[in-house]
Amino acid sequence: MSTAAAHTEHPPIYGELVDEFGDVPADVRATAERVVREAREAVAWAGRARTESGAAI
Repeated sequence: MSTAAAHTEHPPIYGELVDEFGDVPADVRATAERVVREAREAVAWAGRARTESGAAI
């Protein structure tokens, strides 16, 4: 195994951890993307509500 390969391959324990706990980094990434999407929708909704009510922004 070369030095470059050692930096790109997961250590053997990684597969065992994924089997036991699931792919936590992928789950976190998906949750973060969902939260960002929901936050954008909430901010857009709040902006529309203020504009429609005539409130100063």
